Amino acid sequence: MLGRRIYKRFTGMGVAVLLFAALGIGVAICLFADRPQFPSSPPVPRSSCRGRITQVSVLNDLMIGRYDGVMPIPELLRCGDFGLGTLDHLDGELIVLDGRAYQVRGDGVVVEVGTDRSTPFAIVTPFEPDGSLPCPRVGNLSDLDARLEALGQQNNFLAVRVDGRFAALTLRSVHRQEPPYRPLGEVVKGQSVWAHTEVSGTLVAIRSPAWVGGLNVPGYHWHFLSADRTVGGHVLDCRVREGRVQYQVCRDWLIKLDPADVPVAPRHDLATLDRLLRLMQQRLTLMHEVARWKWNAGQPVTDAERERELLHSVVDRGRGKGLGPDLVRSFFAAQMEAARLVQQADFDRWKANKQKPFADTKSLAVLRQRIDQLNSELIDALTELRPWLWGQTVQQALPQRAEEILTGNGLASVRETAIAPLRATSP
Repeated sequence: MLGRRIYKRFTGMGVAVLLFAALGIGVAICLFADRPQFPSSPPVPRSSCRGRITQVSVLNDLMIGRYDGVMPIPELLRCGDFGLGTLDHLDGELIVLDGRAYQVRGDGVVVEVGTDRSTPFAIVTPFEPDGSLPCPRVGNLSDLDARLEALGQQNNFLAVRVDGRFAALTLRSVHRQEPPYRPLGEVVKGQSVWAHTEVSGTLVAIRSPAWVGGLNVPGYHWHFLSADRTVGGHVLDCRVREGRVQYQVCRDWLIKLDPADVPVAPRHDLATLDRLLRLMQQRLTLMHEVARWKWNAGQPVTDAERERELLHSVVDRGRGKGLGPDLVRSFFAAQMEAARLVQQADFDRWKANKQKPFADTKSLAVLRQRIDQLNSELIDALTELRPWLWGQTVQQALPQRAEEILTGNGLASVRETAIAPLRATSP
């Protein structure tokens, strides 16, 4: 939804586009129709869009009460795995995190968004951090905005993720609206506000440049989702106890305004393939943190005993889901081999640079807990994909989908290793 500031309706679209060109920002704008009409043709596979912000509609449409959905949620997730917005009928707050969409309803309940929903306004990006740093221990949200202001150039968008523990949070959401819609300024007068203390979770933020007024909200726009996915909302204030900031500079801005230019939701089998690949990407990216811990502890990259225990565990879990042990074993063996390659590349680089111990590594217990969680989610996704895995549609889409998703953070070099068991060598 919108941030803490409300701007007057924008009327100078042509002037703004000229300004964007002068600033050297990549901008694509599709003019919109009055009523959404989702086409029935299959979606055109997207090209790599690292560093791209995809925005659905413009802020002023939301301000005047246009709350009908413009883009289906599954298609939004194809545009990015990180971001925020709202749902059709202004039905609460939307949080996109790790490739999944979550709704914080007006009563504070957090649910995962179904594939039948859509959004009238959202902003997402494929999140691949350009850098990270310890989160400053600030006393309020304004201080956090100020402390992070130096990240990236001010004329670019910035995606910011803060994982940590928060001493205090003030959150809000709004209740679902029905036609005839009231303007946003009237709706927010009845918003629900909650206070929480000592909560672990993730702040999701998009910082927009000062010149986007009318199209978006200049400055930071923060949403929050707790680690257990039970608490969330638009952030009015927070007090950080500890955490880590990851950020990505976004230099390409795509605005989706015309529903005729928005592909329909991908087929269920391809959506499931995307989900599996995104989970693989998250697991491999986490290996950089594992490598940092091993480097500090003087431990080797390979931990044969841990790998044997893991393979035994995932085969048992997969069997409980109806998956054959050979598929589960080969899939996770490939993930572990790709993980070793990622870690070894880090070790080789650090050795050449005479890297000193890192000062801000996560504990091994925390890292393993996240890996175990991802392993469970990978088994669920593999189970869901299994009926279509060897089919022509998935097999033809696999190379391009993998190239788009398994990228950044040194993952391109291990992509083929990770996806090898998914190729149709035998049904």
